[in-house]
Amino acid sequence: MSRHFYAFQFDQPYRPTYLCNWEVPKYYCSRPARKLGCTKIISNDRGQLLPGAPRISFNKEIANKLNGSSDKAAFMLRCKRIAKAAAKKVIKDKLEMEIDETKNEFELQLKKRPLKSYLAGITKDVQNICPIHDF
Repeated sequence: MSRHFYAFQFDQPYRPTYLCNWEVPKYYCSRPARKLGCTKIISNDRGQLLPGAPRISFNKEIANKLNGSSDKAAFMLRCKRIAKAAAKKVIKDKLEMEIDETKNEFELQLKKRPLKSYLAGITKDVQNICPIHDF
């Protein structure tokens, strides 16, 4: 009985997780699943279809599906999205560079003149937030 019936009796000590090996490969069945139903023979020994076998007529749709061109629109859309994302990244990088440059210019201007005089030049254009106080 034990020669033919394998019930994982001695597997526990050798399981990868038991041996602290957590990089466990994906589990595959040692035997394929059983197929249900019966086999219908549709061709002879030469590979030619038998007279009563169902035939599939190939039209443009099936040919495109087999050729892989039916998903061409989805592929092109995906390519456009990738290109758009790359363009956005380039623009973002350029903006960050410009922000860094303006930040450096601002720091240089602060070093040249005091903060109060610099802020006074900025607040001339901005409306007062509080009508009572002159901020």
